[in-house]
Amino acid sequence: MIPALHYGLLALFALNLALWLLLLRQRFAPRSAADLDPAGPRTLSRTAEIFRALGALLLGLFMAGAAQPAAVNDGLDPSWQMVLEHATLHKLVYGQDIVFTFGPLAPVSTDLHNGAGYFHSERLAYVLWLASVFIVLWWRLSQHLPRLLAVLSWLWLALLPGDAAPYAALALLAWAMKPPEREHGQEKAPLTGTILSLLVAPAGLAVLGTVKFTYTVAAMAVMAAWVGHAVVFQRSWKQALIPLLAATATFAFLWTAAGQPLAAVPQWLHRGLIVSSAYADAMQLIVVSPAALWLAGGTVILALLLLITLALWQTQRRRTSDLFLALVCLGLLAIVWKHSVTRADGHLTMIGSLAPLLCCLALSPLRIGDLSRWARIAGLITVVTLMVGAMADRFAISGSTVTESVLSHTLGMSSRKQPALHILTPTGSALPLNLATAPELDQSRLPAIKALVKEQPVDVFNFLQSVAFANGLNYQPRPVYQSYQACNEELMRLNETYWQTRTATQHLICRMESVDWRLSSSDDSACWPHWLTNLKPAALEKDFILLSPSGRQTHTPRWSTLGTGQAEFGAALPLPTQPPGKFLRLRTTLHRSFLGKLAKAGFQPDALQMVTRMSDGTTETTRIVPGAIEAGILLAPFLHTNVDLLAYYADDKTLQRTPSSITLRAEHGRHKEFASTYSYTWETAEVPARDQPTLQKSRDLLLQSRIPFPGRAQELLGGPLTGDMMQVSLKSLINTEINGRPALRLDAPSTIILRNDPRGGTLQISYRVPSASWKRKKPTDGVRFVIATAGHQGEEKKLLDHFLDPGKLESDREKKTFSVTLPPNEAPWLILRTETGPTDYQDRAIWGGFSWTPTPGPEAKP
Repeated sequence: MIPALHYGLLALFALNLALWLLLLRQRFAPRSAADLDPAGPRTLSRTAEIFRALGALLLGLFMAGAAQPAAVNDGLDPSWQMVLEHATLHKLVYGQDIVFTFGPLAPVSTDLHNGAGYFHSERLAYVLWLASVFIVLWWRLSQHLPRLLAVLSWLWLALLPGDAAPYAALALLAWAMKPPEREHGQEKAPLTGTILSLLVAPAGLAVLGTVKFTYTVAAMAVMAAWVGHAVVFQRSWKQALIPLLAATATFAFLWTAAGQPLAAVPQWLHRGLIVSSAYADAMQLIVVSPAALWLAGGTVILALLLLITLALWQTQRRRTSDLFLALVCLGLLAIVWKHSVTRADGHLTMIGSLAPLLCCLALSPLRIGDLSRWARIAGLITVVTLMVGAMADRFAISGSTVTESVLSHTLGMSSRKQPALHILTPTGSALPLNLATAPELDQSRLPAIKALVKEQPVDVFNFLQSVAFANGLNYQPRPVYQSYQACNEELMRLNETYWQTRTATQHLICRMESVDWRLSSSDDSACWPHWLTNLKPAALEKDFILLSPSGRQTHTPRWSTLGTGQAEFGAALPLPTQPPGKFLRLRTTLHRSFLGKLAKAGFQPDALQMVTRMSDGTTETTRIVPGAIEAGILLAPFLHTNVDLLAYYADDKTLQRTPSSITLRAEHGRHKEFASTYSYTWETAEVPARDQPTLQKSRDLLLQSRIPFPGRAQELLGGPLTGDMMQVSLKSLINTEINGRPALRLDAPSTIILRNDPRGGTLQISYRVPSASWKRKKPTDGVRFVIATAGHQGEEKKLLDHFLDPGKLESDREKKTFSVTLPPNEAPWLILRTETGPTDYQDRAIWGGFSWTPTPGPEAKP
């Protein structure tokens, strides 16, 4: 789709292959004994050289296997990949219109690559170039290594996971840029080596730099190291300027070939740094086994010891270029470690995969004769140990086998294969794939919403942008388009500014959810006041709510300070009293202690958790990004689910949840990572009155909405209550049984609100206090069971109010059964509530034996 980009990458691929052929010719050319440099690469037999060359070619073929796109699907990762492809295709400016951790070449590097159906030929050209990098550079690297280590390094590179391949390319390119150390009177370096170190390697770093911001940081660090070395130690401006110009020219060409203005580069770098630095706070959930973390940590420590030892040894030998190579390897190890442990899941394999390669690179320039026999054995054993430990780490994370790794990461198994010659041409770059009709995305089809939106612009909250592409909508994203990534005030203000000028014309497809159990409305929290005041619900389809322009004059909330103060970290902070019908948001200034800063810099900081106690005594525990609560999060209305959002628009007092206090604490109890106190500010703003049509439409949508019922939904409930509920507030929930039938055990206080059947019918339900609560030396002091109906205004009609105290009354230890017949068109909500006794110690309850028999006859109107 972008011929300049396509042919530019193919030209780099052709240049690398030509360089490889020149290296082969140079290596196999007849030489006299006087031509051989005993301090340089070792000479091998012609047969050994042929096998080495074939190994390099085979390695390149392995790496080229990832050129094929994977099958179409939806979800979080496919969504951001689709948007990046959409952004590059439509020439949205990176750093301005799109703010993410990737650059304009991202569509040619993503693993799934299932976006709008373009960039497939560009992806092939990119992967061919990447494969040629491995061919050329492993061919040269293997000449400097002991034979066994050369074979092991080839096998290891072939088994690299896909995520680690770009970092491996960075490391190899850094090694290729290393200027040779020449003794007095030595001849000049061969032309091929000069081309590789001064032109090809810097250009390769620039290619990777346009793909992803973290690659850019690593590439810039490598360039700075070698330019500094050329100026300070070699005193050669040629060695400094030529690589710098080659990298700059390549970067500029690729950037402009993707339709990006060069003036946007500083802004892209600035905002990429903001997103990357905030990512550690936003996504620090550890989801792997402790064994995997210990193995990864051990791998890093062992690699550090070897790299530092080599750096110190080179210092004593005064071999400055080799010293710089060891230091660059240390820097790359630090960058990859930070990238990997930010979110310790499958990415953690990168650190184990790259540590052996970095150590091989640091060992490669050493003259074998300079090392003792035991030093050579120790280096070999260390690298082999690193490889074994890294493979064990991969097994601990994913349980993958060597065969599975090769097939999935290097051979690039795909369900959509196309002839290579077809997609090598720009005309073949678009596969016959239309996401709006792809059967894999049928679950994301929203025909009703599509009919309402038509060709008007639409945005998506939170991270399922695939729904916009699956329905062929006019998708126009806000800058930080996946809301969980807008994790500090500056990024949130970018999105807020975007929406301030578009609330009168743009739609929002919304599903209240987030990642890692975060409070939904804390993502993009600066936008929510604008959305709530200028948009209104228009449709509900498959759990997606369409918010459309209200048609009224755009209203900008004006915030005023309600109160300020200091609070203890980990202690409850009461919410202030405020007039009804106003927004209330909390802004804090949190500081990390010295220990917390160390944890954030070197490993993973503890997550911030917010425990919200509701006015009915129940609690909601969610994760909060520190940058989000510093920018300000809404607590009134409290928005976490679709029901919360629709209840706000419907002004439904029964379903709206009202917080009474919040507690900020460390998720894993590492409170010492935070300052003992924090300052806070309560702010309030006027809420425009909702008109009657909006209220009625929202109430109609409420009757269609649902939250999946926790536990054994289909086994527990019948009739209109089959697995759907309107609201739930629980401290804990466990599946259990009553007389062999499934039931739910939960802690009091708790509230479950079910949608009532407008036809009326008979409800039967059992309840009890579990024996484990009263068969104790200190038993429970009782639980109150309440069943009631309620309407939109919050008025309740109690059907059951029974306090059980089994610790004192033996008669309260048995199962109780309640039955009631409800008339047609009764209040829309059915409430099941438990309340504690004087204390909440062991106050647990069981609901079970649900039975609903609807009244025969035509369905009444809700």
